[in-house]
Amino acid sequence: MKKGAESNRLLYLALCFLVLGTIVYGILQSKETDSLSENSFLSTAVHYSLDNNGSISNTEKKEVAHLMHETNQISKVQIYNVKDIPLENVFNYVDNTKSDYEFSREIWTSNLLFVKILPSGSGRGDWYVITERRSFHTASMLCLFLGGFLYFILFSIWAMKNAYHQNRLKFRWVLAFMLFNVVGYLIFLSTNKNRTNSNRSFV
Repeated sequence: MKKGAESNRLLYLALCFLVLGTIVYGILQSKETDSLSENSFLSTAVHYSLDNNGSISNTEKKEVAHLMHETNQISKVQIYNVKDIPLENVFNYVDNTKSDYEFSREIWTSNLLFVKILPSGSGRGDWYVITERRSFHTASMLCLFLGGFLYFILFSIWAMKNAYHQNRLKFRWVLAFMLFNVVGYLIFLSTNKNRTNSNRSFV
């Protein structure tokens, strides 16, 4: 009875990792969606706030700053006047030229937790706008992978323990649990059921 309880705790732990990894993944992906939406909103709004007169007025600068404060995931916006820049040279130009206007702020990131800042750019009329946003994509995928990986390993160990307690642990079942996980265990149970029914038919 004690062995069965210990074995079940291993199964519950495996399921906890799976559920926890999935929940955290969903939360971080929701934040990633918000970040993408804010980035799209800000870029579009900044472009519409600018006039094609070759310069950025104080009113426009205040509007950009206001738009930035309306977001939670954007850390920086840079604006370049590319009116006289050939289209094929725009990327090289913005990489090597100081922006006509820049507004930035500090937001929390963590290389350790894979929460990073990602830049993106968009052009419209005389202006090219670069924004930098906080990205949760890598962190969310890592949580999903770790949750699934730990579940996979713990479930396989639980299945092997159950097979051992039934005196049926063989190499083929170890492979089945490690490669196919719950599907392998279902095959194991099905085989055991068929063997039990076959034994009864001879009684």
